[in-house]
Amino acid sequence: MQRRLPASPAFGRNRTPILQQLKHHVHDGARVLEVASGPGEHVAYFADALSPSVSWTPSECDASLLPAIAARASATAAQNVCSPLLLDAAGGWSHWSAAGVESGAYDAVLAVNLTHISPWASTEGLLRGAS
Repeated sequence: MQRRLPASPAFGRNRTPILQQLKHHVHDGARVLEVASGPGEHVAYFADALSPSVSWTPSECDASLLPAIAARASATAAQNVCSPLLLDAAGGWSHWSAAGVESGAYDAVLAVNLTHISPWASTEGLLRGAS
């Protein structure tokens, strides 16, 4: 029996409007870091819907969700999703670097469901890490 993957209720509501905006801002060949990927629904959907030349790197602070992110990415036709990183956005730059996020490595940072539901330190860390 196949195990059911965790899901985010917000995914069904916000995937289409977010995708419409990404089409205007994510160019071919871009490298995108998704922070707070949750169960991986958004990154799999966007990777499948946008140009295959866009490279997506999901990340999540909850290690128990990394297998779900990888499973969702593998289940799509997209071949442009990297292995998920264990990253706590609230950590300082040394934590981001230790997770494999190097300065200047990404053209864009995407955080769909983070700032409104996490501690303020996560928002501060996101902005520091993205700059």
